[in-house]
Amino acid sequence: MLPPRQGGVLSLDRCRLVPVLGGTFHGSISCPFETRLLPHGLRALLLGSAALLAVLGGLSSAPAHAQSAAFHYRPERAPAVGTVWHFAKSNRDGSVPWHLDLFFASPTRIEVVKWAEGATDFVEVHADLDFARAMPVVLQQWNTTKAAREPRLWAFLPADAGELRLSVAGGPVLVSHYTFAPLQVWGFDLMGMAPMFPHLAAPDRPFEVTFLDPNRPGSNGAPFVVERGRFTPDGEETLDGVVCRRYRLAGPVFGDAVGTVWLGKGDGSLRRAEHALRTSTDWTDFRLVRVGEEKMDGIAWESFKLGLAEAVRRTGGAPE
Repeated sequence: MLPPRQGGVLSLDRCRLVPVLGGTFHGSISCPFETRLLPHGLRALLLGSAALLAVLGGLSSAPAHAQSAAFHYRPERAPAVGTVWHFAKSNRDGSVPWHLDLFFASPTRIEVVKWAEGATDFVEVHADLDFARAMPVVLQQWNTTKAAREPRLWAFLPADAGELRLSVAGGPVLVSHYTFAPLQVWGFDLMGMAPMFPHLAAPDRPFEVTFLDPNRPGSNGAPFVVERGRFTPDGEETLDGVVCRRYRLAGPVFGDAVGTVWLGKGDGSLRRAEHALRTSTDWTDFRLVRVGEEKMDGIAWESFKLGLAEAVRRTGGAPE
């Protein structure tokens, strides 16, 4: 089972990361950690200086969870296990399209596959979800190339400390801090938020989320921006026959940049998002569109991933 395809040729991010004291990780350069094709959001956590190797800001403390209360888990609103949401990511004008496929592997775990036709590898990320905190709390990434499927990253967000601990294959353990939960990585293309949206306690009211933006350094020497974004109800709109609640997405983390997020009014699911602020340096801005949905069991899902892997091994690229 292959997901719906958009027109055009997709291209995967090819960043190679090199730690430079006082500098940043960026561009297409070789990496001493052999870290290839890190996922948006997770790869970006390596941005910044070597100061990330130490705990930032002294002793850690538990984050404030006031905004986590904006979400209230209701199992009847959760997508059924085996649901796959197909998304297309691109610039707002539709250029540089990508496939993002989100599989609900269990009530508390999602798997995201990111791939492009003709690419020489693809990425999969598994995320364990804590609905009480309204955020992913464990993330694991693998990269599949012609040679092998290899683990690249593992991240953990403990409940008793406002920090994200990131282990890089063959490299260091990095620590980044936040103050207000829930925390979401802007570079992860809202995939960490997608399972949470259906559980908004009051979808007609504003709510806030802390975002870590991997593409911009923070103030006072911080390696990147960690600040809050605010979702403000902005009316309703019908998209492809689905009545949606529209939200204005702005706030300190975005500076003057503003965007829009559309959630299905009936089920609260993510239908579309657009923002002037890009989630990755490989794009100029950000657009995410839900292009399909289907059901499959774990065997079918694994078979789909094996098909991608086989295409990479056989031809050096994902299927056209």
